[in-house]
Amino acid sequence: MSGEFASLPCCNRFIRCVSELLSLRLGQKNNEKMIGESVLKWLSLITGSMLSMQVLACTNGEAVVGGRSDYPPLSWDNQGKLDGIAYAIISTILKEKNLSTTLAAPAPWKRHLKLAESGDIDILVTIRENRERQKDFAFVDESMMNAAQTVFFLKESPIRKKDDLKGKVGGVTLGVSFEGMFEGFASENLTFHEVARLEQNIRMLESKRIDYFISPLLSTRHFMNTQKISV
Repeated sequence: MSGEFASLPCCNRFIRCVSELLSLRLGQKNNEKMIGESVLKWLSLITGSMLSMQVLACTNGEAVVGGRSDYPPLSWDNQGKLDGIAYAIISTILKEKNLSTTLAAPAPWKRHLKLAESGDIDILVTIRENRERQKDFAFVDESMMNAAQTVFFLKESPIRKKDDLKGKVGGVTLGVSFEGMFEGFASENLTFHEVARLEQNIRMLESKRIDYFISPLLSTRHFMNTQKISV
């Protein structure tokens, strides 16, 4: 799988960026005599897209990798195990640094964020950069795949522009993050109902319990197509 994506320019830049950072950090770990420590928070997160990663100083030769359970093709829960393009590529990079890959058990996204903050997960994929996360994470400049958050609403909805969302009830999944100007707009003007899974937002929209929901375009379209859902 990694071979198929190695030809993509953005993927090549991403691999090179992460590989260089791993070399730097592993060197620092040895130079600063950190081998005896179980966890050291140094992080690299991919900016902008739904693929980002947090890397800690792995002292036992392995890295624990986590991510969202509902973001195919990058990361999803495949019969109780995390699967996706992101893990294939991360595993390839880590192998070159003599680090093995251990996938975390699928769990709600917010829990994986907490586990990463505490050091129990070394690498995170499918996470967005925002001001709050910049306090804990350092972000790599290159991303594997650009992804956009999209507003989904019923066909008969009057929503046509951003300001139409004001005064309406929206849906998001727990731990969601927005970028740039929309982050400020959302925090000041929008009301959200948070749920654990994408499917819950879709069902709530169908039953008109919410007016819209915001979700990544790629994974949402994939889920709706496979489940034959149209809203």
